[in-house]
Amino acid sequence: MPGILREIIEHSLRIQADAKPVKQRLRRFDDKQHRAIKEEIAKLLDVGFIREVLHPDWLANLILVPKKNNKWRMCVDYMCLNKACPKDPYPLPYID
Repeated sequence: MPGILREIIEHSLRIQADAKPVKQRLRRFDDKQHRAIKEEIAKLLDVGFIREVLHPDWLANLILVPKKNNKWRMCVDYMCLNKACPKDPYPLPYID
């Protein structure tokens, strides 16, 4: 995240040794969705929250989910990456 020093905290993923990198097939979007994606990516690039990766080992697609106000929420499909990571032996507690 921008503004946080790597000496303070750095995130890393434990990927299983036998897992092979997965590059998902490219998804197609219509013009309205494509414009929404461009706007969101431009906003995230401007604030420095994301950066371009030239040689990715893992490639995850975007998913657009409609919001109640007729706009789009941009999400990333990490299903293949989640399958390659070991499960946490400490499940979240049930909160009622």
